[in-house]
Amino acid sequence: MANKRLDMTTLRQLIRLKSEGRSHRYISSSLGISRTTVVEYVKQLSFSGLSWPALLQLNDEGLEIALQGSGAGNERHKNLLAFFPYMEEELKKTGVTRQLLWQEYKQDQPDAYGYSQFCYYYQLWSKSTHPTAPLLHKAGEKLYVDFTGQLLEVIDSKTAEISKVQVFVGVLAASGYTYVKACHSQKQQDFIDCLSSCLNYFTGVPALIIPDNLKSAVVKSSRYEPEITLAMKQFALHYNTVILPTRSYKPKDKAAVENAVSNVYRSFFAPLRNQQFFSLQQLNEALAQQLELFNNRKYQHRDYSRRELFEKTEQQVLGPLPLESFSLKKQLRLQVQKNGHIWLSEDKHYYSVPYKYIGQRVQVFYTSSQVEIYANHERIAFHLRNRKGYGYSTEKSHLSSSYRFVSEWNPERFKSWAKTIGEETEEFIDKLFEVKPHPEQAYKSAMGILSLAKKAGNERLNNACKRALHFESYYYNTVKKILEKGLDQAELTPSHSILPEHENLRGSSYYE
Repeated sequence: MANKRLDMTTLRQLIRLKSEGRSHRYISSSLGISRTTVVEYVKQLSFSGLSWPALLQLNDEGLEIALQGSGAGNERHKNLLAFFPYMEEELKKTGVTRQLLWQEYKQDQPDAYGYSQFCYYYQLWSKSTHPTAPLLHKAGEKLYVDFTGQLLEVIDSKTAEISKVQVFVGVLAASGYTYVKACHSQKQQDFIDCLSSCLNYFTGVPALIIPDNLKSAVVKSSRYEPEITLAMKQFALHYNTVILPTRSYKPKDKAAVENAVSNVYRSFFAPLRNQQFFSLQQLNEALAQQLELFNNRKYQHRDYSRRELFEKTEQQVLGPLPLESFSLKKQLRLQVQKNGHIWLSEDKHYYSVPYKYIGQRVQVFYTSSQVEIYANHERIAFHLRNRKGYGYSTEKSHLSSSYRFVSEWNPERFKSWAKTIGEETEEFIDKLFEVKPHPEQAYKSAMGILSLAKKAGNERLNNACKRALHFESYYYNTVKKILEKGLDQAELTPSHSILPEHENLRGSSYYE
């Protein structure tokens, strides 16, 4: 009977009795098969590398594959099992896939298994080595969120300075439907802004939001009762959901988002690796394009995508979104500086206010995207938030007329003004900016020279500049004295004329 194939029902009974520790003689007697047959099947199944409880969980196809890995192919199967511990460790590294490891395995094994069997045996081995119950997620119940370990870059188009930016990932556990967004930091405002954008993308709210133990969400981590921040409590109340951080050092608690992060590296980071982005908005537009491709791509070996599964199973069971998104506002009381700006230390950036409030203390409210400034409960200024260090966000209407005029000074403005007076004046102003080490040193001189036209007129000023050009004297006082003494109307003489003979003049022979 050893050569007779057992039916699947009898085979499962054999495995069950063996898992209970029954002897071969007992199994033979109970199932009505020879002891030799029992010994042979026990031997064959032992080569699969799976425990008896793990074998009981396999379907008929899985048992067939487990049996195929025995007999004449024992050595081949042993080599495969010996490879799996190494494979398990390598899969933890960024970018390493089963496909890559299968190719490495093939190089050393001339009679290697095909990719499908390779993956199936690894799955069986993994279940046997780490026996755990499968995680079954209810639709609409859990949203896992985290930041990727690796960062992306944004380049400042003016200074070419490179800034590292964070990448937020959210994944609905039941469907795998995913959201990805880049942000400036993992700070509370940015984190909450990403969470709000994530829920808007899903068009609904899950029963639980499960973040990692990052400081923006958790005050004190605990295995049983983690303490979340006040802002997160307000967020949960606003969206009628619950924040439940994962346990520290328990990676299985967030397996779904860890897998999503790996997918982000392959499906987002890799395709965009050779592109440059000059603003956070530009980067997020590129990520959004990859996100649509990712969610619409069909699962491997399945005939549906994440989006299709989400729309079929999760979308209708998510809670409703509130009418307005939650926006965390921070509040500061600051003094308006003499330059007509307040200094927001978190961004190291200046924001303007109307000049009449210089020296006064004002109330500043700011979110992740905007800055509002109030005085006596009245909003006096509004700006889009700018995180460029030591930069200025200035509204011209906030400046006094004199300060506004000075702030708009530049060489082109003075040259255009000079052109309206005459060609010689335009040429003189050009020379004035050439001889000064810095344009700002020429501003007052140019202003003074061009203002002389109000009293002397354009024609006289143009002639005065012509005379000053002749003597290569590019100063305000030169032009002013020419006009005061009326020399602009006198005839020009060569600046290097031949001196007449005179007894008081030494000749060249004097120095010989």
